[in-house]
Amino acid sequence: MDTFKIADIYPNRLVVTLGSGNSSSIIDDLEIITKIGAIAEIRLDLLPEIDMKNIINNSNCELIVTNRSIKHGGAFDGHIDDQLKPLLKAIDHNVSYIDIDPEIIPEVIHIKNSKTKIIVSYHNFTNTPKNLQRLQKDLIGETGYIAKIATMPNSHLDNISILNLIKNSQNPSIAIAMGNLGLISRIICLKYPMCLMTYTHMENVKSVAPGQISINIMRDTYRANSINQNTRIILMFSKNSIENNIITKLNTSPKTIENNCLFVPVMNVNKTSEIISHYIHSNLDLNDFYLLDEMHLSSSSIQGVNSSSDIFNYVKFRNNTILASSINDPSEIINGH
Repeated sequence: MDTFKIADIYPNRLVVTLGSGNSSSIIDDLEIITKIGAIAEIRLDLLPEIDMKNIINNSNCELIVTNRSIKHGGAFDGHIDDQLKPLLKAIDHNVSYIDIDPEIIPEVIHIKNSKTKIIVSYHNFTNTPKNLQRLQKDLIGETGYIAKIATMPNSHLDNISILNLIKNSQNPSIAIAMGNLGLISRIICLKYPMCLMTYTHMENVKSVAPGQISINIMRDTYRANSINQNTRIILMFSKNSIENNIITKLNTSPKTIENNCLFVPVMNVNKTSEIISHYIHSNLDLNDFYLLDEMHLSSSSIQGVNSSSDIFNYVKFRNNTILASSINDPSEIINGH
């Protein structure tokens, strides 16, 4: 498949997971998801009382129907036949995707010429295995299923492994590092052409997976709909947290948008030089690395990102060499000074 055309083949790459509410509220959510051009994931294991047929009939957006077992981090606790039944009904209604646990593969391998694509998901809530490429290949199998791998990172090296997996994938795939540590993987993955989708949750609703970002923040703060392989990713490392409104102002400034740049924070970092070195040598096609002076990271210090501001007192790293130590205007970063 031509990697440069995947965004045209799969134009919607933001998924909003729906795991609470009733049939009526979900239909209302689907209207919002349709308007913003996203995909909806219906978590049947978390929504036992909904009318799935009614929801499918009232949906104008792409749907992923999932019935995740307890073993794989979901809530379904029953026989595999009962887990499978609503998924087969979803296929009968030509939903865009079903998402299955690996154990269900033998039960669906006979399905041919269906309009529904099958995602096979692997979840590891403890760590990130070393054999990610082998695992991805096994999930895809001979039938060409879509592999989804979601793991818990225990270090930034695990983040890098997950991002390298999706960067080097030969097939449309999903790869996620979960939890707060893995947050950046949910954003940066969209830079790589074979990233099929990344998952979010509705605003003011609890996420169903560790580290999920709300759809509003993904769209408004990180401009997720415009991230592509030419986006210049600028990592900002800080020992503390960075307020979201600061990141929003940086990423929505005219210069940032004009130059197809994206500021992504790596927060609460210890051993900063070591971690920055990992990302510098990661082969992830990341562009710049800045260690910010947390003394200047208050919202009051950045009134407008196109005006002079002392927020960007920083150390810039390239190949472990300090290139600069201060800056007055974020546009200088974007312009490459």
